[in-house]
Amino acid sequence: MLSKEQKIEKLIELGGNRWTKAGKDRIYFNRPVFEKLLNIQTSYYNSGNLSGFWMDGEVKSNTQGNRILRELETGKFYYDIADDKFCYYIIYGNDIAEKLRSIIGPAEAEQN
Repeated sequence: MLSKEQKIEKLIELGGNRWTKAGKDRIYFNRPVFEKLLNIQTSYYNSGNLSGFWMDGEVKSNTQGNRILRELETGKFYYDIADDKFCYYIIYGNDIAEKLRSIIGPAEAEQN
């Protein structure tokens, strides 16, 4: 099992930003990290409107793509170090948590 410090190091390596204030210690993740973890690819028209959206190689409608991108931009997703858990306020938060667990999990298994 990974130590707390090893988990913190791994999550920061994946693109998380550590934030400590008012007795809280968290690692936040932003939209570019989400896009990488969920394998999101986009294309745009010259007008700036979304012309194509793919997630994990699956084509999604532009409506779904815009909704997902908006959620990733305005939602919050973080790892609470004190509670040792992922917290989120976005629909795709569980998918992101599972991706992160799958990345951290094998490293934990190697430690045993």
